Amino acid sequence: MSQAEHGVDSQVILVSSSPDMVDAILSAVDQQVEQLPRGEIARKALENSRAFIIKDEEQAMDLLNEYAPEHLILACNNAEQLAERVINAGSVFLDIFLRRA
Repeated sequence: MSQAEHGVDSQVILVSSSPDMVDAILSAVDQQVEQLPRGEIARKALENSRAFIIKDEEQAMDLLNEYAPEHLILACNNAEQLAERVINAGSVFLDIFLRRA
């Protein structure tokens, strides 16, 4: 959401191997954009944005390194290992999920 608020020409991409996760995130984005002070700007930016459902981490990292995002957030169980595979990104943020038994 913060990237979408930067300007109407911003682009946000979501990459996941889980269609259910993509659906949940897109639903949350729709709800949250209504509450943003710069919601109109974010809505315009989200028109340029895309969600990709990929088959595995290898395909995800290939896509992300090709896209070369300014800000890359790795939100997954193995974010630290994937961060080592980042070649092209302005900055990399790690959001590490802890698995619960």
